[in-house]
Amino acid sequence: MRRLKTMALGVIFAAALILASPLTATAVTGPLTAQEISNALATSRALKPLHAKYGPQLAEYAKTVTPPDPNTPRDPCAITPEVANAPGFEEMEQVVRSNGFESGEAYCRTMQRIVQAYTAVQVEEHAGELQQKLQEARAQIEADDSIPAEQKQQILGQLTEHPMTRAARNVSAEDKLMIAQFRPELDQLFLPPPGSVPATPSNSPHPFNNPSTTAS
Repeated sequence: MRRLKTMALGVIFAAALILASPLTATAVTGPLTAQEISNALATSRALKPLHAKYGPQLAEYAKTVTPPDPNTPRDPCAITPEVANAPGFEEMEQVVRSNGFESGEAYCRTMQRIVQAYTAVQVEEHAGELQQKLQEARAQIEADDSIPAEQKQQILGQLTEHPMTRAARNVSAEDKLMIAQFRPELDQLFLPPPGSVPATPSNSPHPFNNPSTTAS
């Protein structure tokens, strides 16, 4: 139980960018369904051998792709030329289609929603720990004499609620309830193995990244 709690907090913070990023207007057509989650889980399992097969090539390929401008909004699920030219893309696309998705983009958008809902559930379960970390951050800022008083007040004014808690409210109750039905499978998918730490989001330019590394 203690291990699960510790890893869950790691998932929460590693998934902050995913949860905080708004979905595109066309991404949400209704609540998550059991079929969508089942298909996504099956797809993730089927893609795992391809992640292992093409992992080294994708890592090298990512080095050749110009990193996106962090100040420019981008759609993480878009099938750009860089994505389409990534090693293993065609094989991964075939796997995705064979598991009920129209395309890799559709799978990516569904998995993005699953990650958001799963992380929102984790946030709610660990609200106390998040609030404690928020208070610790406020205390550090208040004690830092190097920060100008006006700037300090602005920062403290923004730290009234943990941003993860605020972002979690954007996830529908229906999606969170649906996540609960698949909790054991999703814990297995997203939580890292014993002794490891959640990986940071991958910079790989294709939409079929292993969810255990992009969402953990």
